[in-house]
Amino acid sequence: MITMSDSMKKVASDRKKQQPKEAIQGHATVEQFALSKIELSIYVTIYIFFIVYGSYNVFQTSKENEHQLNLQEPTWKVLNRNKDVSNHEWQFYRGWFPKFAPFFISHVVLSKVYDWIFPAKNKLYFYMIHSLLAISTIYGVFQLALMLIYALAHYLISTYTVSKTLVWVVNLMSIATLNYSPFTDYMMTWIPHRRQYYLYNFSVAMLLIKFLSFSLEQWDQRYNKKPAFSLTEMISYAFYLPLLVLGPHITFHQFHTECNEPKRGITKKEYFNHAVTFLRLLFWAIFMEVFLHFMYINAISEVYSLMDNVPLWSLATIGFWQGQSFQMKYVVYFGLPSIMARLDQFHPPEKGPVCISTVYKYSRMWRNFDRGLHLMIKRHIYVPLGGSRHGIWWLLLASGASFLYIGFWHGGIQYIFFWIMINFVSVGLESIGGIITSKAAYTKFKADHLNCEAWHHIESLCIMPVFMMSAFAIFYFFNGMATGDIFVKRLLTGYPLVVVLLSFYCSIQTCKALEARSTKKKTG
Repeated sequence: MITMSDSMKKVASDRKKQQPKEAIQGHATVEQFALSKIELSIYVTIYIFFIVYGSYNVFQTSKENEHQLNLQEPTWKVLNRNKDVSNHEWQFYRGWFPKFAPFFISHVVLSKVYDWIFPAKNKLYFYMIHSLLAISTIYGVFQLALMLIYALAHYLISTYTVSKTLVWVVNLMSIATLNYSPFTDYMMTWIPHRRQYYLYNFSVAMLLIKFLSFSLEQWDQRYNKKPAFSLTEMISYAFYLPLLVLGPHITFHQFHTECNEPKRGITKKEYFNHAVTFLRLLFWAIFMEVFLHFMYINAISEVYSLMDNVPLWSLATIGFWQGQSFQMKYVVYFGLPSIMARLDQFHPPEKGPVCISTVYKYSRMWRNFDRGLHLMIKRHIYVPLGGSRHGIWWLLLASGASFLYIGFWHGGIQYIFFWIMINFVSVGLESIGGIITSKAAYTKFKADHLNCEAWHHIESLCIMPVFMMSAFAIFYFFNGMATGDIFVKRLLTGYPLVVVLLSFYCSIQTCKALEARSTKKKTG
């Protein structure tokens, strides 16, 4: 058992390490922003013009093509607009939320009652019993039993075998049962209701990455001749209700450590901050609903004939707003569970997903979008394979293995691996660039021959092809291969190339200015 003082030291150490300088994390150093206010104003104005004019085109395209689209009759009389219901993930979880809400509320209330009655005890048994009761009610006993079979397999392998490889084999085979026939065919016969099947499938995927985290920590515990963790600890961690379905992820190491920390009361200021955060999340959920009544970006992208013929301004801005709406969703998805976890005095990532329109290096996207998943992959794959500590080849190996696991876990199908491959190349090029620019010879050349402004433009031009490649990859992730091909082909051949390059260049300059401003605020 970890002592209280050791626990607190380790948690403090882990939190300090949450801003690493490694390949999959990228190089976060930001130099002084070098552009004049006039030049920057020109770039920002062009960037905003592209977004505003493009958004107007998307709105007009949405109005003109309503008859071809998958829309829902008006549900908000005040808006009197049909709604785009092709954002399937948003519609899916929105539909399931009323089923989960009573159990979320009971979790928060009963957890506080438990703290009042048993202030000095951890709540593993409460977490386990309440979560399993909630799952059996929402999913059914049969689906809960299947989830527990996966859990038991991981527990037995990590507790009673000597091979860490077997842990990986069991986890990868378990993920395969969610992705490929004949396993998926069998499951769909056992769980015939499609919405129920998808909820089960997504939830087990979330569980499997937690089972992996537990199993690897268990194996290390045994390897170091320390007491093994219990099955109760595993189930309490993996099935912890607030983080069960949507995340954000926390590692078993963090969960176990924070469970054994001395508990303190939550202050009035913290309750107030949680309430403010909840209202902010409610605003973004309402904003998302309103957005779907006016900008039919998802419905348009599902009609191939329309995608082949919409104005190019509309096409480009559909891609932009798909990224923005994806981030808005996950602000809500991660935000509400995080509030509940913080009330239990866990510490999921403090910040939500980074705003996609402020990112020009995709190493930052991987580091700052799903921060919990990033930290989990870093701890269990990237660092054990060497990370950036043993040269460029080990760095690329660790990054490649991390991306492969993420791709397989996300579904392991063609367009997912295509997206992963492009991102691996992008992040790898960024990492190689970071290594080159950190060399003493390069620093000397830069100091002798380049002023800050010249270096700023050269760096932006070097980043631009990698940024474009990563941005195009997102189209495949959101829409699949066929629609992704339409996006890329039309954007590269429909516009004069100078317009495409100008839009990306202005985007990079705007993002760099925002990054420099953020860094200045942090450093005072």
